[in-house]
Amino acid sequence: MAVGSIGVVFFQLGSLIGGGEFISQQRLNTYNIMIIRPLTIVDIPLYRELRLKALTRHPEAFGETVEHFKNSTVEQLSERLIALNKCGGFILGAFEDENSLVGLVALSREESEKMLHRGKLWGMYVDPVVRAKGVGRMLVSQLLELAKQSSGLEQIHLSVVLTNEAAIKLYRSTGFEVYGTDPHALKVGECFHDEYLMVRFLRASGGVVKYSEKA
Repeated sequence: MAVGSIGVVFFQLGSLIGGGEFISQQRLNTYNIMIIRPLTIVDIPLYRELRLKALTRHPEAFGETVEHFKNSTVEQLSERLIALNKCGGFILGAFEDENSLVGLVALSREESEKMLHRGKLWGMYVDPVVRAKGVGRMLVSQLLELAKQSSGLEQIHLSVVLTNEAAIKLYRSTGFEVYGTDPHALKVGECFHDEYLMVRFLRASGGVVKYSEKA
């Protein structure tokens, strides 16, 4: 997959058409092209709006609560993004145009010296208005491509609630494998939610055992 010099990738109908080139807004609208790129602090207001929608509609899918996130200001979120970037992480956004953020996924790096080879995928969300158009696959695919370019990063971990069958199917199709289950991982009201623990190895590594879900 081609990655442009500024980390911008253009997708059309689920297919990569080019990276890092200039495409006019008129052409973007005409050909229904989705832009996948890392967020900057300029994008924080759009990020805050979409993240709030995600937490409100699917509280069982995220560890953070709506109430907690609502208390985060644009300035605080900007500081968190800067700190995430400094540690080798990023948040990818899917844009229909410069003012329409419709999808999110993030990668964070472990800071412990013994865990620098591990990363975590989190915050995955696609707006219902563009679901079933391959936006989730675009986001995960680009995250994996950028992760492969990250020095020392060998594996990506994530957790997903067992009831989110669409997300589980997506992760499996992009190479993630279930290696365990976290019972009662989240409690929303009086309802518990179990989570699958999944991993994606980025490159072959001698002695690494790839776990898979037991029957």
